[in-house]
Amino acid sequence: KVAAGYRYLPMGFFYGPQVDFYLGYGSYAYDVERYPSSGMVDVTYKGILLGVRADIPIYQKIRPFLKIELLFNPVVDEDKSAGSALYGNRKSASSIFAEAGGIFHLTSKIDLYGSFSLLSNSATYPENQSSEIAFKEMGLSLGALYSF
Repeated sequence: KVAAGYRYLPMGFFYGPQVDFYLGYGSYAYDVERYPSSGMVDVTYKGILLGVRADIPIYQKIRPFLKIELLFNPVVDEDKSAGSALYGNRKSASSIFAEAGGIFHLTSKIDLYGSFSLLSNSATYPENQSSEIAFKEMGLSLGALYSF
């Protein structure tokens, strides 16, 4: 992912609520072993990335956030190294990423971080009524941030 954006400060100062809007390029690649008979090939979803992230301080040390990203009209590429495309031309495709979490300010230099994320990429094809590929991911991130 490569993106640039704008940070809006609703209250006018950095330590208050923050809303980020960004635009860029995103790509998700899935490398799987090629089994054409079972419908498994390498697939890449790529396109224009649109995103928004918002966080609001609650109390003095807790800062929850929510982030949503989507690929606008994503291009779906299949691995064609072994001949023709397995699925053909897509009818529709979607890609959405959502993350919710928070930051706890433990000390002036150490923050604890935690988040839960969901990623869903799918594409449907007109050749078969039941021809659809979908990749879904869930993630849990826990860690510490040290500022120096």
